[in-house]
Amino acid sequence: MFSITVPLDYTQTKTFIKNFQKIDKTIQERLKEEMSRILRNPKDSYDTLKNPSHKGCRTCRVGDYRFIYIYCKEAREFEASGFITKQIIDGHPDEIIIFLDVGHRNQIYKNYN
Repeated sequence: MFSITVPLDYTQTKTFIKNFQKIDKTIQERLKEEMSRILRNPKDSYDTLKNPSHKGCRTCRVGDYRFIYIYCKEAREFEASGFITKQIIDGHPDEIIIFLDVGHRNQIYKNYN
């Protein structure tokens, strides 16, 4: 797990950490910059996942890589948050971002579609 200094709290899943460590260091730095930007302004508009069971999950593009995350407060604002999203955010406070997964664009969405 790495550290980012920002006002909003965050956590990373084991899957995110494992996949992040496999990525080239220069791409990791670019991903960290984008993650920091999201943590400073979580209301920025990013694409949402299409699968209804993952409603409330967002995806962010960084070159050929993507990461999937949830802003708990935003996910709870949607009455119809997906079943899987509800399971993930349960027990987490509103003001937290959960980074779920990261990987190459050809692979990342296979578990979320």
